[in-house]
Amino acid sequence: EFLGERQVNIFQKLTSTLEQEEVKIEETTLPEITLPALWQRIYDDPYLRERGFTDQQFEKFEVGRSKVNRDYITFLVRQGGRLIGYVGRSDKSKKEIDRINIARKQKGEKEYLRYRNSITDFGLTLFGYDEIIEGVTTDIILVEGIFSKTKTDINLGLDIQDETKCCATLGAKLSEYQVYLLKKKGVRRLIFWFEADVLSKIKGIVAKAALDFEVLVCYLSDKDPNDMDAEEALRLYGEAKNWLEFNMSHV
Repeated sequence: EFLGERQVNIFQKLTSTLEQEEVKIEETTLPEITLPALWQRIYDDPYLRERGFTDQQFEKFEVGRSKVNRDYITFLVRQGGRLIGYVGRSDKSKKEIDRINIARKQKGEKEYLRYRNSITDFGLTLFGYDEIIEGVTTDIILVEGIFSKTKTDINLGLDIQDETKCCATLGAKLSEYQVYLLKKKGVRRLIFWFEADVLSKIKGIVAKAALDFEVLVCYLSDKDPNDMDAEEALRLYGEAKNWLEFNMSHV
């Protein structure tokens, strides 16, 4: 009898803790921010064209450059229509950035950064989240970066239908809050398209995600989603494996 009562108390405490955590998640709200200094939206850009940007995407995404940092392409990140962050990426190549930083280090100057982002907890958002239509969108392709998302949209024709959409987690992660956001919209299936260099990390992520969703994984061996053409992307999409089969085949 004593043991039974003790088990009941433990269960009640556990239930209470879970309920408190759920309330805490629901109450989390990212603050709205202002635009980057002297930022202007653009509707054409040579660098973005090289990355496969279309006329439709210039209309769809709020992307621009700041007069303060002209060599950074900056995307605004909205959630629920509210501006909660921005992600800026240098238009210079890795080789150029490495060369600049070698010279700066010799002079004792600050490092040139590949990214210039807002001070936002990006674990509390998903880039592309507002494209999900509650009750209609059932499948979400998850990629790490913004350009992987924009290229996947093009390659798979995601803008001409509503059942499947793509979101960028802005890093090789899937936080509890991101899970909450997806469940809130009624998403049922996740397809992970994370790069091969995070293979060991993704195995734990997909196993945890499988507690809440049907989970598939596309194995990307030597290319990021933003480097693929439509034929490659469609082939990989068709070869997606169940998360358990994926984990077992990449021990």
